[in-house]
Amino acid sequence: MLKVVSCRSSVVAVSITTDGAANIHTLAGSPASAVAVAVTVASGVVVAGMVSGSLPAGSTIYLVNAGSIEGSGGNGRGTGVGSVGGDAISAASTSPSTTRPATSSAAAAAVGAAAGRSAAG
Repeated sequence: MLKVVSCRSSVVAVSITTDGAANIHTLAGSPASAVAVAVTVASGVVVAGMVSGSLPAGSTIYLVNAGSIEGSGGNGRGTGVGSVGGDAISAASTSPSTTRPATSSAAAAAVGAAAGRSAAG
């Protein structure tokens, strides 16, 4: 499920290549200090709930989704009311910010800028 493709200048890039749940803090190697994490969900992969986990304050997550990120279903009941399902993405933050690059290359450029280098590396 996890492939760490680079880890330089406080930027950790991970690629999710198999179906399942994802904890970004764990996938990034449980960093102890603020880090930028570039997460790519590969084409055809279904992530069944993604959480930021306990990333340190000041961390940034860049997400490139070529697959699907879905919330979990609730517990159904044969007779009566079932329970609600889970979130597709849950970010634990006191001040979350969301930006949406137009393309994957724009996301790569943002990650490169965070690392202080060009998108080409």
